[in-house]
Amino acid sequence: PLDIFELSIRNDYNMLTEKFTQRRYGVTYMPTNNCWRLKVEYSRDLVDTAISIRMMVNYNENSFR
Repeated sequence: PLDIFELSIRNDYNMLTEKFTQRRYGVTYMPTNNCWRLKVEYSRDLVDTAISIRMMVNYNENSFR
């Protein structure tokens, strides 16, 4: 069994001002046992920059929602 890494990128672009309004980059680690996930995300908008770390735990469910 292989553990899975998921990469994500989201860029919001304003065509009127021709600027990116928000950028978000993330990586999610999902082990094969489906008991938990770990997501690390970096986001930046016109005002703020943030890093988030989120751990999702699966309490006896068949899938994450």
